[in-house]
Amino acid sequence: MSSSQKSNQTLESFNQEVEQLKYASSAYKKLQQLTEIYNDIIHNRSV
Repeated sequence: MSSSQKSNQTLESFNQEVEQLKYASSAYKKLQQLTEIYNDIIHNRSV
C-alpha cells in the first residue's frame, strides 16, 4: 500500500470517528436537555 493510500485510509477512519463523535455529542446534548426538563418538572411539582 502506498503512502498516499495509507494517508487516505487514515483520513477516512478519522472522518468516521468525527461523525461518531458528532452523534454522541448530539445524543449527550439531548439527554442533558431532557434531564433539565425533568428536573424542572420535579421542582415545580414539589412547590
